[in-house]
Amino acid sequence: MTDRTTLVTMIEKLKSKSAEKVYGKMSRKLTNFNACWIKTITFDNGK
Repeated sequence: MTDRTTLVTMIEKLKSKSAEKVYGKMSRKLTNFNACWIKTITFDNGK
């Protein structure tokens, strides 16, 4: 995940790309931030 404004990047290795695995990792990472800092989350699925 990369914040577009500050370019702060968080990288985490996933065992699979399933929605449950991605959601679990994201939710654990985002709990470290104050809720007022997070406005939207945009995904770039690429090709």
